[in-house]
Amino acid sequence: MNALKSTSLFLILLLIGLSACNGPDRKISKIDDQLTAIEQDTSSINEEDWNALEASIAELEADVKTNRNEYTDEQLKEIGRLQGRYTRIAIKRGLRDFRRGLEDFRKQAEGFLEGLTEEDSLDLEN
Repeated sequence: MNALKSTSLFLILLLIGLSACNGPDRKISKIDDQLTAIEQDTSSINEEDWNALEASIAELEADVKTNRNEYTDEQLKEIGRLQGRYTRIAIKRGLRDFRRGLEDFRKQAEGFLEGLTEEDSLDLEN
């Protein structure tokens, strides 16, 4: 009978431990890892990594809304810090894409003007 109690207690503690692994700290840690990897080399981030980060952020925000009582004040503060880091990266990424777009536009405009002013053998009267 003692072995049965010990086994039951072990299983209960194991289940509690496993459920804690999927709790708020695990979710926060996952996003922290994703942000750190992106911050180390922002120029090489691909769409898949970016989409995974966005999904993780959205999932965490939804979880906080529905399970607010599971998060401590310290965890909420950490989530705010992560959101700040994410926003900083998003702004940098947006500015980089905007800068590239302007450069592409400049090149196209330059080519357009060259094409417009080219002298050629077109006879517009015929």
